[in-house]
This record gives sequence, structure tokens and C-alpha cells, in this order.
Amino acid sequence: MNATYNFPELNGSHKQIAWAEDIRNGAVKMAESDVKTAEEGFASGYSLDDAKVVLAEVIDTFMAVDSAKMIIDHKASFTRFRLDEMLMMEHGHKAISKARAARK
Repeated sequence: MNATYNFPELNGSHKQIAWAEDIRNGAVKMAESDVKTAEEGFASGYSLDDAKVVLAEVIDTFMAVDSAKMIIDHKASFTRFRLDEMLMMEHGHKAISKARAARK
């Protein structure tokens, strides 16, 4: 996965790096799966565009981090629950923007 996105090499102990790479790879796989689910028309409560935005945010986050410790310390930000929250927030923001535009 690292080669696909050319993430920065992580700094830390071998154990920290392995754990952080597992966290990073898992988060990216979940976000990629959400995109695929939306592409196949099976998404519930979010659109393909929402899933692509969340995937881009996950990738951008990991592109900016080279500390294994930082990824480990913030691992709760990359759980299935948190990614679902990000999808719903993205979907909600778009719905609010559409409603505001319709009122004008």
C-alpha cells in the first residue's frame, strides 16, 4: 500500500513503524473500500463524491506524517467508526449547502 501512495517513510522503532504501517494501511483500505462500495451502488447514507473526499483526507493526513508514534497516538482517528463519521459529516455538509442554495 505504501508504494501505491508513496507515503513518507516512518520514523520510530521497528515495532512502532510496523504498528503504524498497519494502522495507516488499514485506514486507507477502509476508505478505498467505501469508494468501491459507492461505485457499485451499495453505499448507504453517503455518495461516491463523499467517499472520495474522505479517502483524499485520509491520504493527505498520512502524507503529512512521518512519525510512527503520532499515528499510533491518534489511531482512534482511523477506526471504522471514525471513517463513518467523516462520511456522514461530508454528506451532511453537502446537504446543508444544497438547502442553502435552494433558499436563495
